[in-house]
Amino acid sequence: MKKLIIIFVLLCVCTVAAFSQNGNTNLQTEGEIPAQKSPFELSVFGGGGYSFIGFLNPLNKTASKGYNYDVGLGFTGFVSPQCGFHLGIGFAQNKVTVEAGDVKSVNSGLYDSNEHFYNLHTTLYDYSEIQNTKSLFFPVMFLFQSKENSGTAQFYVMTGVKVKVLLSRVYDAQVTALSNAAYYPEADNWAATQLFANLGEFSGSGANGKLDVGVMAMFTFEMGAKFRIGNLFNLYTGAYFDCGLNDPSKSLRKSAGNYTTVESLSNLSLLEVYKNSFLMGVGIKLRFAFRPPVSNK
Repeated sequence: MKKLIIIFVLLCVCTVAAFSQNGNTNLQTEGEIPAQKSPFELSVFGGGGYSFIGFLNPLNKTASKGYNYDVGLGFTGFVSPQCGFHLGIGFAQNKVTVEAGDVKSVNSGLYDSNEHFYNLHTTLYDYSEIQNTKSLFFPVMFLFQSKENSGTAQFYVMTGVKVKVLLSRVYDAQVTALSNAAYYPEADNWAATQLFANLGEFSGSGANGKLDVGVMAMFTFEMGAKFRIGNLFNLYTGAYFDCGLNDPSKSLRKSAGNYTTVESLSNLSLLEVYKNSFLMGVGIKLRFAFRPPVSNK
């Protein structure tokens, strides 16, 4: 996650540097042109980059990696030459792989066929899950841009929230192996090789399924350069950072249960390998905007 944040910061720095260099070479060639009077822009946009999950209170050493992309339509209304509000609608996909290592659990208060009390210790080796989410999203963002000068690019910053309506959420959870061991506290003894009693090591398995759809809110930040193309069009090129504000799958996660057989793994659900998580992403965004002509009246 740290590497991806560093990449995002470098993209932002490069964008600012490119804008500054362009501005310095043109500032003295022509004077400032009149402020843009068009009250709005219509745009089509697309972007993509890395997706990952930020974890709070992880129960295991957990890592994640993946990708994201989005496409959509936007409307920007200007309240002044440099400020405005951006609204839109788009389609997005996020696919993230989570690796949580070995997941251990203890089921207490069990009794064997001879009515002997024991605690079952289970280890799920190399637990991993793939989450694939498709959604409609609605950005609500504030836009600030530098003054427009003849022959120069403009610097812009956008920030706000995205409301994502999840259309499809599927997962694939896997473990490479399973081991069970029974501890008898009264006898202070372990049983871990009785395969007939489902104690020992077994080959791994997993399951896939669908999750209930929901709504996710995300903080979003974007910055970059805006280039004027003729009298009617603008091209925005920038870098973005998204951070989820809620986790719709939190209530669906379960603690590792009584997986006493490989067959029981066929119902493997998303495990509670962390208490809280936030879907995050960084990438590149391109936006092509149409600016209606301004009446001379």
